[in-house]
Amino acid sequence: TDKGVIQYKKVRLKKVFNQNKKQKSKNFNTFAKIENSINEIQKKLTFNLLYNRGESHFEVQKEMEVSENKFFKMSLGPDGISKFYNSKNEILKSIYIFGEKFLISKSNYKWTLKTDTKKINKYTCYKAVTIEKMKTRNGIKNILVEAWYAPEINIPFGPIGYSGLPGLILELKKDNIKYYVTSINLNQRKKILVKKPTNGKKVTQEEYYDIAINAMKDFRKNRGY
Repeated sequence: TDKGVIQYKKVRLKKVFNQNKKQKSKNFNTFAKIENSINEIQKKLTFNLLYNRGESHFEVQKEMEVSENKFFKMSLGPDGISKFYNSKNEILKSIYIFGEKFLISKSNYKWTLKTDTKKINKYTCYKAVTIEKMKTRNGIKNILVEAWYAPEINIPFGPIGYSGLPGLILELKKDNIKYYVTSINLNQRKKILVKKPTNGKKVTQEEYYDIAINAMKDFRKNRGY
């Protein structure tokens, strides 16, 4: 498999604000309405994984009617607004945040391969898990990432930069979000250009966590929190 375009969608697995709760405050209802708006936008979002000869690029497709919505960026989340580049030896995440563009280099993922299987579309997929350690102002947060990959499709990549498995990732769960494949077009005749991002302040994942923590501290300080 030399090249292809794999399309994904994302879904929130459970609501943060449950409108069926008995106690409802003004703020509660406001947040619940925002969440519903975000969920509606997420249903319309599509993401493309472009693959060509050992390199991949993953990002959201900006549909006009969605991108103009004021909740567009909130519906994407920090992973959704990023662009990801993967090769055999490199994982890069490009993101514009805090008024600056960053180019984050990430380490290879350490996957634990499981024996669980399930069918996704026509493919037999196997389960793999990894723990991502995220540095926050309250300490280290362990995030479980669960992937289902198809050994029949010899592409070691997947959504939002996750890679390194013996097969294409067709489904990925992280926190409360699931990415799932909707179409797979391999060996296309048209040219597929995988762009490696080069612009932005180059930082490691650890350095970026520190930048994010300090930026949030400044934000709270300016707001008087």
